Amino acid sequence: MQVAVRVVPNSRKSQIVGWEPAADDIRGHERMLRIRLNSPPVDGKANRELIRFLSHVWGVRTKDLRLVAGDKGRTKVVEINTDSELPADLVAA
Repeated sequence: MQVAVRVVPNSRKSQIVGWEPAADDIRGHERMLRIRLNSPPVDGKANRELIRFLSHVWGVRTKDLRLVAGDKGRTKVVEINTDSELPADLVAA
């Protein structure tokens, strides 16, 4: 399963803001998850924080999450490979 996300780095704390319409550059996704990250967009720190944060929030292992697009931009696609039960609003995405 893949989820489109829009990150806002350098926020006071890492948190999920909510769903919004997907950007035009994200094909195959109608909506994307807006996430604030308490990490700067330097040397991949924001990407690592995104994976760590989503792992914690969704209750999956970090190795079950992979950034498949957007490693240098704010619009990203995260792939989830797990047998664990995911939150209902995520599955409906």
